Amino acid sequence: MGAHLRAPAVQHDGCTTLGGAALGAAEGRAAVCAAGGAGAVVAAMRAHEGDAAVQERGCWALRQMALGGAEPQAIVLKAGGAAAVIAAMRAHADAEAVVQEGCSALGNMAGADLPSQRAVLAAGGAAAAVEALAGAHGGRAAVAAQAIGALGNLASGDEACQRGTLEAGGAAAVVAALAAHPDAPSVQQGGRVALANMAWGDGAMREQVLAAGAKAEWLS
Repeated sequence: MGAHLRAPAVQHDGCTTLGGAALGAAEGRAAVCAAGGAGAVVAAMRAHEGDAAVQERGCWALRQMALGGAEPQAIVLKAGGAAAVIAAMRAHADAEAVVQEGCSALGNMAGADLPSQRAVLAAGGAAAAVEALAGAHGGRAAVAAQAIGALGNLASGDEACQRGTLEAGGAAAVVAALAAHPDAPSVQQGGRVALANMAWGDGAMREQVLAAGAKAEWLS
């Protein structure tokens, strides 16, 4: 990939190969991360910002690498993974696959570790997920579920993470998605978990979530 950085087909297939190697066993994921896989994917995405196919594969590969806990998340984030994914989602807001894989990648990067949650939030991850819910593909349940999952993971950190998710418009976006997808279990279940995460602990934040239209029974 490094020798042919300007060749989109090489970068596309390289991202696919790295993501596939990281998919499954933790040993494979660790090996890909240790070999610089996250950095190679981010470089591919930066070199081909206008190529939706490369961006989708890059988001998918980073999604796989960020599974499995704090260590792979930290490696992906140090390589610039969150910023690359958010840039892809915004540059290709009309490409459903990019937006869906981007939300999933952000959710995995924020999945298990407070420093990672803070880093994704600082990069604009909550705002990007809200934009995905409000955008052209927010009406697709699969996209909505991944965006909600990212918001739920971000809000599960500390009070600052909750506050940042709320300030990005997370509560209102999730409430709107729940109304738009009444028959999608992944949206309904994930949405209620996300809202509960935004509301836990601080009474003022609970009131903000309720003011956004959440029902009290969703927050227990």
